[in-house]
Amino acid sequence: MMSDLTRQYLMTKRRAADLEFYKIETAFLLRLLDDYFIRLSAPPYLAKLKRAGKQLYQLETDLQQADRQLSHQLKQLEMILTGSLSEDQTLLYANQSPLERFNNRLAKDYRATKTELFLLIANIKRITTPFTY
Repeated sequence: MMSDLTRQYLMTKRRAADLEFYKIETAFLLRLLDDYFIRLSAPPYLAKLKRAGKQLYQLETDLQQADRQLSHQLKQLEMILTGSLSEDQTLLYANQSPLERFNNRLAKDYRATKTELFLLIANIKRITTPFTY
């Protein structure tokens, strides 16, 4: 049977993998915004372009913060698992819950930002998307 500590380590590794996905996808969204920047700079789209830029900036900032937190947590867990550090369950479990909430919010913000950017680009290209209701 897997220990709580091992389970927590594996869950944190999964979150780190998810974070890598969001970093790659955010880079793609920034590139997409770049590709359509001239058309999105037109007066009818300018306010939405600014909002999308702010959302992407906030997403990047949050990704950097999550990366630091997850790296720290992983290092602590690895040190405990290898016996380099004594196990302080209270501290680790206290860190787990805020990280989980932060990662859930990050996923939600990513989806909202992606949807808004795709809708904005679809609007200037006059195409329908699965996001159109």
